Amino acid sequence: MKLKNTFRFPSLVLASLLLCSSWTAAQVTTITSEPELITILQSDGAAADKAMACKRLAIYGSEKCVADVGKLLRDEQLSSWARITLEAIPGKESSQVLREAADSVKGRLLIGVLNSIGVRRDVDSVEVLAKYVTDADAGVASAAAVALGRIGNETSTEVLKKSMAKVGDEVRSAVAEGLVLSAEASMMLGKLDYAMEIYDSVRKAKVPQQRIVEATRGAILSRKTAGIPLLIEELRAPEYFRFQLGLSVARELEGREVDQALASELAKAPADRAALILVAMADRPATVDVQAIIKAIAAEAKPVRLTALKSLGLVGDVECVTPLLDACKGADTELTDTVVEALSKISDARVDGELAKRMEVANGSVLVVLIRALGARGVPASDGMVKALNDADGNVRNAAFVALGDTLPASKLSVLVNQFLSPKYAADQDVAATSLKTAAIRMPDREACANELSAALTQIKKAGLKAKLIEILGAVGGTKALATVGEAALSSEEASKDSATKVLGNWMTIDAAPMLYSLSEKMPDDKYRVRAVKAYLRIARQFDMPLQQRVSMAESAMKIARQPEEKKLVLDVLKRNPSLEMLQLAVMFAASEDIKAEAVAVANELAGKIPNQPEKVKAILDKLPK
Repeated sequence: MKLKNTFRFPSLVLASLLLCSSWTAAQVTTITSEPELITILQSDGAAADKAMACKRLAIYGSEKCVADVGKLLRDEQLSSWARITLEAIPGKESSQVLREAADSVKGRLLIGVLNSIGVRRDVDSVEVLAKYVTDADAGVASAAAVALGRIGNETSTEVLKKSMAKVGDEVRSAVAEGLVLSAEASMMLGKLDYAMEIYDSVRKAKVPQQRIVEATRGAILSRKTAGIPLLIEELRAPEYFRFQLGLSVARELEGREVDQALASELAKAPADRAALILVAMADRPATVDVQAIIKAIAAEAKPVRLTALKSLGLVGDVECVTPLLDACKGADTELTDTVVEALSKISDARVDGELAKRMEVANGSVLVVLIRALGARGVPASDGMVKALNDADGNVRNAAFVALGDTLPASKLSVLVNQFLSPKYAADQDVAATSLKTAAIRMPDREACANELSAALTQIKKAGLKAKLIEILGAVGGTKALATVGEAALSSEEASKDSATKVLGNWMTIDAAPMLYSLSEKMPDDKYRVRAVKAYLRIARQFDMPLQQRVSMAESAMKIARQPEEKKLVLDVLKRNPSLEMLQLAVMFAASEDIKAEAVAVANELAGKIPNQPEKVKAILDKLPK
């Protein structure tokens, strides 16, 4: 007799069942009831079940489970799981259980319990922790010291301060860590003088380098701007790690005085450090000394100049345009590229207008930089940029073509079409084609763009130029582009046919299939017809479509596949899509003597992949030619 889904066992029956059952971790994972999870802890079940129950109680438990969880703190296997639960459950009960356990466990288990007390930041546990700071077991003493630091009140801090002189070298680092944690807690409460005193005591102690670094950071931050001399001391220190510390703290310390100090150090620092100081300065955009960065553009060391230029891109404004443009005069490619990058990244919107205004009167390398920067900023093409297409300087024209490809609006696409059809300078033909392609593929109205390009195609006399425009149409895609490329594939010009069939072979939408099928029927038996067949089969093989549509394409492909290699490609389509329909097509193909063996093999392979229809499969296979 089946029980209804609404049936529930009484709680006592459920408890007894749990006590005698072996739960799996997977089953326990689904339980959200605290009483059920507690029952698992009280049972004689496997440790894995209890561990999972502890994990669940960390989410669904309350003070009601604390006593049972606490009993597991003395279990080598389950202590860590119990601590996870107790760390998560709020209330004094959890802390009390941990304190009691600290007096009854030793070694690794005691270290874990002390760590959990620290995680809970239980102020009532200071006395318990204090007696373990000087424990003979260095691991226990270290755990107690860090836990005191996590609590971070004045009582725990005083315990740590007194312990510093009493403990050995193995524990002193942990005491210092605890003091740093305490100082951070004081900082959070606004007790800066007290925090400063703690940090200074650690800096003077005989502790590992890492602790001194942590304390030095805090000593600077707790002093606020009064800590700048200490910051400068770190920036000038011969040890590189101290210099890195100074840079890190400089990013955290607030106040314009810090920026002034960094600017002063920048002028004195060696090149390798100056570049890093510049990066730190740029990471303080609210108060950065921009003029100091501008001055660094003229530094003797190239890395410093490059970093200064990049920094202006992050923190500069319209006032930085002049020094940036000045920096590119006579500069090498790397510096010029960096100037362009900086101009393109400045967030001040006024830069757009400033660059466009300067472009009207600039020439040579500066004009190139202005055009490139405007293009990178995405500023809509201006008459000045269009005018630059006819500049005598090839570098200017090249920059203009690239920028216009990125920015020219649809209403002005004819500018690039005309340049492509009849560039003033023959050397610009390739860059004009690239620019037109870049612009065309980002046009919002694909069909309108394709119409304009198709009209241009009829004006071209040179076969090579037609081929390039056909490639651009292929990149644009859409209904009109497909029709135009299809017509080109039937052209009498070899270059057009070659380009069109290549483009169709890589068409990215399924609507090219009918066009390719038609071409396969109309074209003579040459390489172009073979391309059309293979392109058709590529769509049938690779594109996502309903099974019935794929079957229909495969059946049609059987009619246009003439050569054995083409027929084998059709078989590949069948083989990839196991179904009764594909099996029937494979059997039909077996009638072709030139691929009979291959078709029979595919039919048998398909038969083995079609499930649950043995009679239908057998009926189709029986039609295979003997």
